[in-house]
Amino acid sequence: MSSTVVLATGGTTINFADAVGPEGRVYSFEFMPDNIDVYHANVHANPRLQNRISLVNKPVWSETGRTMSIVGEGPATQVQFADIPDAMKVTAITIDDFVETAGLPHVDLIKMDIEGAEMNALKGAARTIERFKPRIAVCIYHQLFDFYELPQFLLGIREDYKLYSGHSTTHGDESVIFAI
Repeated sequence: MSSTVVLATGGTTINFADAVGPEGRVYSFEFMPDNIDVYHANVHANPRLQNRISLVNKPVWSETGRTMSIVGEGPATQVQFADIPDAMKVTAITIDDFVETAGLPHVDLIKMDIEGAEMNALKGAARTIERFKPRIAVCIYHQLFDFYELPQFLLGIREDYKLYSGHSTTHGDESVIFAI
């Protein structure tokens, strides 16, 4: 995958960095301190890949500049839009604004597993999707309506996508929609 640009969230960054080759780039969006620690440990354990990866320390959302309060830790973590005293604050960015600001010449893949925020993040990536037609892998199992609304949304941007669904467990988790 020479000269490939991947926008990814979560733990697959190292795998993508290996797949894109020396000329490719992976931009990983992560804002949770524990996950960032894991990210740094993974990058440190794979030094030959570190120049292919950039960490964007922000959540992706439908609008840039949206401030969120992070409450709790681990699996009990919640993102709130209220200004909660003593909570960690993060400011979101849209994928569209990131791509424009970074001056990316193309985007080849968008991968998301962001705990139910996928639709909002995709809304903030609509121009990027329309312009570059990247391959897309997005989790749809966090909210029941994502099973039908996310595919409809993607086809509303690019009706030339072919959509596929995949599932990697024996229960209701890890359902993914692929747009190619």
